[in-house]
Amino acid sequence: MITAHRAARLLHFGTDHDPGYLRVDASGAIVELCAEPAPGDRVIDHGNSALIPGGVNVHNHSFQALLRGLGDDLPFLEWRARGLYKYGAHLGPEAIHLGATLAFAEMLRSGTTTVCDFFYVHAGGLANDRAVLQAAEELGIRCVLARTMYDWDGAPESFRESVDEAVTRSQTLRAEVRSNPLLSIQPAPHSLHGASTDMIQAGVALAKDWDSPCHTHLAEESYQRDEALEQWGMGPADHLAAIDGLNERTVLVHAIWLEDQEIRAVAQAGAGIAHCPASNMFLGDGVTPVREYLKQGLTVGLGTDGGCTNSRHSVYDECRSAVLLQKVDATDGAAMTAETAFALGTEHGGRLLRLPTGQLKAGYAADFSLISLDDMSMLPVHALEKNLVHSMTDRAIHSVWVSGKERVREGQVIGLDEQALSAKLHRLAAEWA
Repeated sequence: MITAHRAARLLHFGTDHDPGYLRVDASGAIVELCAEPAPGDRVIDHGNSALIPGGVNVHNHSFQALLRGLGDDLPFLEWRARGLYKYGAHLGPEAIHLGATLAFAEMLRSGTTTVCDFFYVHAGGLANDRAVLQAAEELGIRCVLARTMYDWDGAPESFRESVDEAVTRSQTLRAEVRSNPLLSIQPAPHSLHGASTDMIQAGVALAKDWDSPCHTHLAEESYQRDEALEQWGMGPADHLAAIDGLNERTVLVHAIWLEDQEIRAVAQAGAGIAHCPASNMFLGDGVTPVREYLKQGLTVGLGTDGGCTNSRHSVYDECRSAVLLQKVDATDGAAMTAETAFALGTEHGGRLLRLPTGQLKAGYAADFSLISLDDMSMLPVHALEKNLVHSMTDRAIHSVWVSGKERVREGQVIGLDEQALSAKLHRLAAEWA
């Protein structure tokens, strides 16, 4: 049975069609976009709504949702010591599952259908990793676990593991989720300071073997560039290239403090960028040179980063933050358009993660949101994509679908007991206090 979803507007490749039908097969894949349903289709009429691609969050740390408010309004290194290391390093599976449930539920409610969770609180095994994946599976969000590989002796013990442990555990976890189409594992050597050369090269080898992206934090803070120059006599991207860590599978997270020749090297390697604009502003990190990356032909996706470096989990919020940050950086109101920002949060994200999502296109997953065109934040509808980026609030998102299944209805995550979740979070806050 083909299900045909009808919306007043169907956003597709930067244009909106009125009326429009999205035909979805039983596997949750898009069959086609068309003006009329086929005979025998089961038709769902969504009324005066826009049907848009689901948001793709290319970088998040779900457990950090538990740390909101504990490291706010501090410079990066103080935030890391007083928030992340003090609290995050001691979490077990129950708390990890709680944080992931909170983060993923907020994402779904705000129209995010895919998340890449960069996870590193391994605590000497896989129980915490499995807790993240369990939360994703329960809520029905599409989840890439960017399983972090971390061996810096300056980090908390619960973050660290040997190269052999990191490789073996990553392979084990990947085998465990292989049969679930919504879950996948990708390697993520933490950073130049968090992962040794051997660890980075092990992650690169896994990515080559799996033909998957390989995620690495790079040049998030200006001091990290200074450290690279002092330690290796070259910039961070140049050093990553020198140790064979820069290629077409590489996803550089943040990549703020790179020189022009490094940007060209990143482009020549065919790497991609995970841009986290709100987090960069929250921590005072700097401004990612997104316009130059796009000019060089790089794929740039948008991430929310962790809940304690942003406090929000909406990719559509990141679209707005991205476009405004580029305008103010350039002192030019035309520096980036809403249409470009929307593409970064959807199409580019799917491309960066190598997943068939982020577009309403035949053969892609039926991951989409329904936006009420009667909501005040969407009125008047002169230019749909402008409103989606610049004015839309979460209350306009009334239904969210992942792989052809409804996950949010009338603003509520289906199957989630919000009262029980709230009670657990209040108890945790009281215990930590």
